[in-house]
Amino acid sequence: MAKKDFPKFETIEVLSVAQAIFRLEGNKINRGDFDFVTKTQQVSSKQRIVAHFDNTTVITVTDADRETAGAIAGYIQQRVIMDTLMQKEIGDFIADINAIVGREHVHQFDLGRVVWAPKLYADMVQQSNNQEDIAQYAITSGYVGRVKEKLELDFTVISAKYNREYECFRHLGHDGAGNLIGFLNKKSISNGRIQGRVKSQSISRYNNNGKVTYLNYVKELE
Repeated sequence: MAKKDFPKFETIEVLSVAQAIFRLEGNKINRGDFDFVTKTQQVSSKQRIVAHFDNTTVITVTDADRETAGAIAGYIQQRVIMDTLMQKEIGDFIADINAIVGREHVHQFDLGRVVWAPKLYADMVQQSNNQEDIAQYAITSGYVGRVKEKLELDFTVISAKYNREYECFRHLGHDGAGNLIGFLNKKSISNGRIQGRVKSQSISRYNNNGKVTYLNYVKELE
């Protein structure tokens, strides 16, 4: 079957269904992994959106889903334009989703990819909020302690991203007193009291030229 012969659906309707699935999955994408607890194969987000448009298992879409769907395409396209103007590298995945949601209709063979659009949108919004927080703290941030000094502080996370190269999470947050704190850890650490040793202190061009205190040997305290 030629591509032009595949069924196609209005983009806003596809995004509304994709957003409903994203919501029903707890704001995440279900890859269809095997559930070792129930000993069953999970139904993936891709399978759910295909089943909906095959009229096999119809997803109930709410007004809130449709409202969010109305923002998804425009936001993704705006971010890609801005990143292009700022000469930032646009990944193939983002470029692909951007191209799909920019059309009036989505072909059936693209449903498995467009189901990722709500997560991409949510990640972009969160990233933008994080950047605003970082910009705010970069103004006030000063160094905490001295290099090699052991510290205890109340840590509030701004971002915790997994770094494949180091196989750990790269954390950035603040100490509640306006100072930026960064560290690597094997697990994602949430807000709370932590202990660590000052590894280094530097002005970070990646964080709005804010002064960042970097820790190592970080552990959570009760």
